Amino acid sequence: MSQSDALRSSLSRLRSPISDQEELVNALSIPLELLGLVATTVQQERAKTMVRFVAEYQFALVDHVIPHWEDRMRESGQLHLLKAFFLPPNSDIKPKSTGFDGLVPLHCILSSHTALIRRPISQFAIDTLEELCKVHTFADIFDYLFSVIHGNHREMQIDGLWADYLSSLFSIPGRLMNATSDGKLKLPDTLETRKFLENLCGHFYKLLTSTSFNPREDDHCESLAIFLGRLFSEGCFPTTPAYTTLLSFWTIVLPLLCQDLKNACLDVKSGRPSFSPILSHLPTTQKIGMVHSLLAGLNLAHPVNIGVEDVGTDATVQVRSVVKREASILQTILGQLFPSAYGNSNKAIPLEGTDDTWLLVSSLLDKALTEGRSRVIVCWAATSQNPVIAFGSLLARATEIWTDEDRIKHSTLSQHRAATCLLLTTVSNLRVEPSSPYSGEFSALLNSLSRNATFINAVGFYIGHLDASIRRCGLLVAETVAGLTGGKLHFRDWDGTGEGRDWAREMRVLMENKDADAVFEWIQDDVKDPQGEVQKDGQGLASSKLAETPTVGEKTRKVVIIDKEGDSDDSLEGYESDSISSRSPSRTLDDSISRKRIPRY
Repeated sequence: MSQSDALRSSLSRLRSPISDQEELVNALSIPLELLGLVATTVQQERAKTMVRFVAEYQFALVDHVIPHWEDRMRESGQLHLLKAFFLPPNSDIKPKSTGFDGLVPLHCILSSHTALIRRPISQFAIDTLEELCKVHTFADIFDYLFSVIHGNHREMQIDGLWADYLSSLFSIPGRLMNATSDGKLKLPDTLETRKFLENLCGHFYKLLTSTSFNPREDDHCESLAIFLGRLFSEGCFPTTPAYTTLLSFWTIVLPLLCQDLKNACLDVKSGRPSFSPILSHLPTTQKIGMVHSLLAGLNLAHPVNIGVEDVGTDATVQVRSVVKREASILQTILGQLFPSAYGNSNKAIPLEGTDDTWLLVSSLLDKALTEGRSRVIVCWAATSQNPVIAFGSLLARATEIWTDEDRIKHSTLSQHRAATCLLLTTVSNLRVEPSSPYSGEFSALLNSLSRNATFINAVGFYIGHLDASIRRCGLLVAETVAGLTGGKLHFRDWDGTGEGRDWAREMRVLMENKDADAVFEWIQDDVKDPQGEVQKDGQGLASSKLAETPTVGEKTRKVVIIDKEGDSDDSLEGYESDSISSRSPSRTLDDSISRKRIPRY
């Protein structure tokens, strides 16, 4: 009798009623030896033949044997014979020289995830799944499938095996939760939904930073994209802030990343591990959701003020270090914003058809914006190898958000301040020394902004806003842009407190202290502990207050508000200049502001 005939005969016995335990033991022992599940190696000529019998035996045991014999086999200490069909003893699916040694155990383990969640689910199935997921993680399965099997047996349908494995893997928590809902079966903590998914997120990062994953291999990236897509479907990428209790992929991965960066296992500038190649294989909706979740998952909790979850406009050394740290994390995960491959063009690339990473982030700026995130994104742009393109594109998007008429009318104060922070921190980074190689290009961007009709109209809308705090957002932007482009524009009544004065002073200090210039060091559990002290850069704390708000130019004129017969809305004054303007006679920011009616404070 051939081995195949012997396996079919034994399989038939297991599917039939068995009344004697000794008969059952014999029926189990024969196929274990024939299939090679109790041997340390499997000969090449037997491997592919035996593989197709593995799943059939597992289903037969789950359907016909385990429901009737589990308790007796447990009492007699022979349960290991059943377990060997699902978790082969001494099995090793790690890479071997030929790739055949682990072929049968691998198929056994892959099909076990499907067989053990078939009804009726038993305690044996639950216990075996717990051990299976612990001994052979998802990262191990990927390693063997795509490193060894795919390399030595390209005729095998690796993609199909991987898809089936993931389908069964993600079904485990739900199936087991339903089976244990009546309390008769015990569900281990590691197989509960939240803990199970957290472990998968951790194993994903482990795989991403291992030598098994090659970001240049399309099949690697596509396979992991499928995995991330399943995590997305399970709700592992929430867009709520990081300090909530929701399960989030990034709350698991970011602390691991920071620890690796601290240990110098990864180089921030190298961009590894980069999610960009994987994200490129995902549908647009999922890509946007994952990047949105990443922005929400950045740890921008104030390092000193406990309970403050966004650093806001604080320009102290500790806070600037936090912002630069999170920008470094963003760069490590998503890679360079506009890398050198884009050339040395001095013009900002249009939003359509540009860097995929920028398109994702750009689409989220009006949805996931806070002052802290604005600072992180600007700091990230400052590290680009093409700063003119990066800041040109960022300035265009920030201007588009800030000048949106509907947003000006309907946004909350915090939303106004976040958009203003994004625009002003971008603009402040365009102020460089004349000796800078980018001085000319940055000046051109600023001059273009100051003459932008949409921008000028938006300043007018802000000036006419009834809320004094929101109105000051527009006045501060107008003063700043005018000052950076050689204009003379200054509004009075910045001193004192309330109605946005304090925030405006903090914003001015922040513009003088760029986050990109901060110095920080990776410290252990930097992300896990929001209250952990950030390494200072030795410059001392920057003052959060400004004694005197500097005016632009020595002979800058103040706005004089004239109260004509009690009409507080009639306010009009020009801005005189002691020199002949060298600008073109086109409409400028100074000219436009001088024609606007400024409500009285």
